Amino acid sequence: ILKLMKLKVELHFTDEYHPNNYSVDFRRSINPKQEYDFEQKTYFQVFDNRKGFLKNLSIVDLLFNQGPNTLNYL
Repeated sequence: ILKLMKLKVELHFTDEYHPNNYSVDFRRSINPKQEYDFEQKTYFQVFDNRKGFLKNLSIVDLLFNQGPNTLNYL
């Protein structure tokens, strides 16, 4: 995904787990079953004419439908 979006991110791999005591854990900040007051901008989707705009899909859907315009959308 990073390559398709032409984002340069340096990744470092380890052979063992190293706990990071300085980071903030956001894993419980978002609940998929909870409704959020967020209005997503629409973008062209292939089946838009039959299904309408389907919101809350993945970055993969955005990449497949927007291609090089993905970063501008975000």
